[in-house]
Amino acid sequence: MFVIRQAAIPEVGESDIVIDHGHIVEVVEHYDGDYESEYNAKGLFAFPGGIDMHVHFRIPGNPEKENWVSGSRVALAAGYTTVCDMPNTTPATISVRAVEEKKALIQRDAKVRAELYIGATSDNLDEIIAAQDMVCGVKVYYGTSTGNLTMNDPEALRELFEARLRVPIVIHAEDDACIEKHAQELATYSGVDKHSKVRDKDAAITAVRDIIALIKETGATNVHITHVTTAEEIALIQQAQNEGVHITCDVAPHHLTFTIDDYERLHGQLQVNPPVRTHEDVEALWQGIRAGVVSCIASDHAPHTLKEKKSDHAPSGIPSLHVELLLLLEHASSDFSYADIMHLTSTFPAQLLGFTDRGAIEKGKRADITLIDPAIHTSITKENMHSACGWSPWKGKTFSHSIAATFVDGQLFYERGHFTYDI
Repeated sequence: MFVIRQAAIPEVGESDIVIDHGHIVEVVEHYDGDYESEYNAKGLFAFPGGIDMHVHFRIPGNPEKENWVSGSRVALAAGYTTVCDMPNTTPATISVRAVEEKKALIQRDAKVRAELYIGATSDNLDEIIAAQDMVCGVKVYYGTSTGNLTMNDPEALRELFEARLRVPIVIHAEDDACIEKHAQELATYSGVDKHSKVRDKDAAITAVRDIIALIKETGATNVHITHVTTAEEIALIQQAQNEGVHITCDVAPHHLTFTIDDYERLHGQLQVNPPVRTHEDVEALWQGIRAGVVSCIASDHAPHTLKEKKSDHAPSGIPSLHVELLLLLEHASSDFSYADIMHLTSTFPAQLLGFTDRGAIEKGKRADITLIDPAIHTSITKENMHSACGWSPWKGKTFSHSIAATFVDGQLFYERGHFTYDI
């Protein structure tokens, strides 16, 4: 029996959390029963371990960018205990066999809960149906992105929606026709913001509009739009939700932080799909969170090496998991309560993905717990982001909170900059 003492749990208050065999067995104001050890959490907030529904840990294929040793360290230091890995690896995860092989690769190195997506193609619906109990969701690349998993065939998407899967369908929503049109128009343009111009907001807006129309036609109830970037997408999704359409969405830390003005400083390091937008779009995303249109925050943690990102042909993707929770905590009290942040980073992702064993600090749940110190700041350095890629666009940024400790199954895996297991 293990007790975390005097932790401040949002919506509950200061409590003792009693843990046995990896599960929470009691949450009480003061526990005076038998126990073997305890952890003093006085002055710290206790959240259920973060659940990031969108990461790219690059295994198999590119361990120099990220892997499950380094990725676990990133997650634990960021307060995350569950991560959901995307299928655009090398090779792609698009079959039952590929899911099984990927799970086997990950099993040895992962120190956090590793959940996997299967990727959708125009002809693998049978594999998707067969893999439902093995994966946390299906990923659809409606627009071309890193890898070769594009599925922009309307009929194939219709079949996927009509399959009534038990897991969510998570969609990268950009319209290829719009992107190709802009690419041709801007063939000779060489400005640092070319990426945002080629993948202009109309590509995202068109895709989201088409997806909402298809949801209405098919009656699908499990569609989620990932990394929304524009004010118009927020408005379209909010209108659909108000009409009773079952659609959810998330936003990523980089889209809540950076704008096209930051290209001048960061150049290719800031290249992501979908790209960063304007100050007005950033504010609309924050407003979408406040209004409840946005269900959760998902990092889209997609590292590449700094050498690649500084090249003339930088690949899309940046590391972002390391700041995900810290960024929201910057807005604690002013924009959001601690309970709001807890829901955005754990409760709502757990509900969306069907993880009934986590996402809350209550009796019966897994003892995946993050302790947060509101009194100690965190400055981002190469060393404390822990990623194999070795760089961060937030380098030098100081956040007002810090991650004090992270527990998985009641075991302390991270504490104030140190990992408590053999690496």
